[in-house]
Amino acid sequence: MKKIINEQELNEAVNGHDVCVCKYGANWCGPCRMIEKSIKNIEDANIDSAEFLEVNVDEADEDFITKTGIRNIPVLQFYKNGVLADKTVGVISEQELINKIKELKEE
Repeated sequence: MKKIINEQELNEAVNGHDVCVCKYGANWCGPCRMIEKSIKNIEDANIDSAEFLEVNVDEADEDFITKTGIRNIPVLQFYKNGVLADKTVGVISEQELINKIKELKEE
């Protein structure tokens, strides 16, 4: 997972990829670690060719986090061709994550 700390890095990362998933979380957040495990499983199994990004809300630029409007974590933002296409708040299962990626790839 590529670490992102500001809006410019996010924009550069999502452009040029068919599907990107950006996880907003923190090291101390148990549900964030659960989603991170699912992402690692997907990456290790090479199930989908989505690009995975990570924003640690404790380490990222404060203005960037404020601008995103994210108030609760974990949050997954799904980008299709550089455009925000979907968002989830809270934990989703590994299979739900795989399904969302597949849906975006089929659009």
